[in-house]
Amino acid sequence: MNTDRVREFRMGDIQGIMKVFRSWWAGEDRKITELIETTYFDPNGLFVAEKNNEILGFAYAYVDPRIINKPGRKLGFLSGIFTLPDIPEVTVRLLERSMQYLRQLKATEIEIPDFSNSLGDGVSAERDSELYRLYRDADFSIYTHSYQMSRSLEDLVVPQWVKNRREAILADGFLLRKAKKDDARALIELNEEAFKESHDYIPKSKDDIELAMKEMDLHVAKTVLFEKDRRVVGSSDFSIEKYGKVVAGYPCVAVLPTYRNKGLGTVLFWDTLERLKESGVSIAAVSVVGENYPAIHMYRKAEFNIHKIWYHLRKTI
Repeated sequence: MNTDRVREFRMGDIQGIMKVFRSWWAGEDRKITELIETTYFDPNGLFVAEKNNEILGFAYAYVDPRIINKPGRKLGFLSGIFTLPDIPEVTVRLLERSMQYLRQLKATEIEIPDFSNSLGDGVSAERDSELYRLYRDADFSIYTHSYQMSRSLEDLVVPQWVKNRREAILADGFLLRKAKKDDARALIELNEEAFKESHDYIPKSKDDIELAMKEMDLHVAKTVLFEKDRRVVGSSDFSIEKYGKVVAGYPCVAVLPTYRNKGLGTVLFWDTLERLKESGVSIAAVSVVGENYPAIHMYRKAEFNIHKIWYHLRKTI
């Protein structure tokens, strides 16, 4: 099927984009909402392909000005290309237009984050394979990957070795307690320090910190932390989402680099799993970068299994 043109997005395109999205994930309209509500959203980077006024596909490309780049380097992102079935030439046109836009923004590298290699997802898996071939033909290569892992909480039992580790940590002068409102700034600073080594780390501005302070009340009630010498050195909280009848929980653990390899993260993680189970959550899920071997080891010991791999692709332009 030929494409009449690839052009910038207009608000009247929403229904056509939703039709394309449903051809990938039937009944999951929230995914397009997540795309539109990306933390940094540049409407000029959203492109649609159409023929006879029918939307055949769309793509989203942007440069996030908050990311600190090395001198001479500017990273652009291509969040994804989605088309109706069996029209690879439309994908090629959208890819070309997205790359042209990123060149206009002076990007020196293009990253395709979270490209899914679906495991057993039928149509999605087939399309992912086709799309991956097109990216490889355009000289994109894999530079890292991450895993989505999960386990059922119905039969969750905290192992004795975790309980022993917890007692040893407490005996070493650490305090394990629920977070309070007064901990808000310390928790924000902890997360900044703990995750700044991530490949997609974006430092918080003063405005971001103030906004996080206002929103922290929602997180404090779900947060447990480790304290040492009156300093917050580790914390865990969680989020919960419903998928039909399934209730899934997403634990998040942060430990300062200088306090790692002491078992704090493991104890916080198991504590969070317990709290999720008590909240009526049936499944716990995590995402982890493939090179984060300590975290993967911890999840494996907690009987989490990989059910999706996300590849991060990149090319120099």
